[in-house]
Amino acid sequence: MEQKLSLFDMLSQAKKNHVDESNMAEIMGDIVTRKSNLMRLPLTIQLELLPLCNFRCSFCYIRKTKEEVEKSGQQILRFEDWKYYIDHAFDLGVGSVTLTGGECMLHPDFKEIYAYAYDKGMELSVISNASLMDETIFNLFLQKPPSRISVTLYGMSEDTYARTCGNGAAFAKVMQNIEKMLALGLKLSLNYTAGNDNFCDMEAVLAYAREHKIAVFPTNALMNVRNCDEDVIAQQVVDTKKYKDIELRHMALMQNTSFETLKHRYLTEYAQPLVHNDRGFTCSAGNSAMFVNWQGLLVPCVNFNTCFADPHESGFDAAWEKIKAWVDALPDLEECEGCIFFNKCHRCPAIHYGDTGAFGTVSERLCFKKLYPEHAQKALENYQKSLADNQCK
Repeated sequence: MEQKLSLFDMLSQAKKNHVDESNMAEIMGDIVTRKSNLMRLPLTIQLELLPLCNFRCSFCYIRKTKEEVEKSGQQILRFEDWKYYIDHAFDLGVGSVTLTGGECMLHPDFKEIYAYAYDKGMELSVISNASLMDETIFNLFLQKPPSRISVTLYGMSEDTYARTCGNGAAFAKVMQNIEKMLALGLKLSLNYTAGNDNFCDMEAVLAYAREHKIAVFPTNALMNVRNCDEDVIAQQVVDTKKYKDIELRHMALMQNTSFETLKHRYLTEYAQPLVHNDRGFTCSAGNSAMFVNWQGLLVPCVNFNTCFADPHESGFDAAWEKIKAWVDALPDLEECEGCIFFNKCHRCPAIHYGDTGAFGTVSERLCFKKLYPEHAQKALENYQKSLADNQCK
């Protein structure tokens, strides 16, 4: 009979094997998240404070102007409004809050909302373009430290910022504020979304992250969701193979190995086939993570407005149950079932839905088998041969 280890046992083993504190925290976080996903208990909540931003990125999923907000008839929610969501999430056992936007620091009550959640004992993280930070923000972060500040970095030059964000002058301020956060010892990570306007700077962004020892999360998964213009997204989608090569070169430098070795592994290695998933969402959305959009509606995640629930009408618990039920009803990506390459692909339902217009249908630009058909066929043959060899033993 298989012996199951308790969390205490696992942490004891990690300590015995000299796992450092940051990795220990990651292990604990992963275990708690997995448990919460299984039990369908909310662990985190993300609050989209407003849809406004001082940047105008063409591929942004939320980029309204003040005029568009006024025409919508919807008011920007204020501090007293957001207290309602923080309090109810806290009562449900949520321990982590992420503030985002738009640019969340444009919200007139950003500091009050942040401090209120922090003072309740909740873990705070912030997603920002880092262009609007000033001494009052830095003082707030020093007095009430966030667990992480995720800075979206769009490139490494004023020209790239002008082309991508429509705000070239912001680049110098962004870099100054990143350096300031590093000097203050604040926990920082970088997000980088590659579109054709800024793809030329991808290697420089990753090199900057390596040089300053900052965790960086690049992606080329532009999404045809929410406010995105399909034609714009089509123009901005970068060559997936070129993107992957740059990402692998970065990983090779981080792991002190050769690019050729990692590229060979990526093209030839495979995993055990993906078994059937009962829900279309394999991530934490609608499982252990809540998301509230700028209109105050509970939705499955930042990318979906096809399903929503108003906690003010049905109650917070009932709204969460509605979101869970919607997630449960979504079909899984059928082509991914039984696939030995599933761990090489973006499996986010939102991205595939945005590209195909249907749930459960795979987008060709995100499928390893469609991007590298010859390598996929060869790896599949090797897998089938290994199965046959094992059966003969």
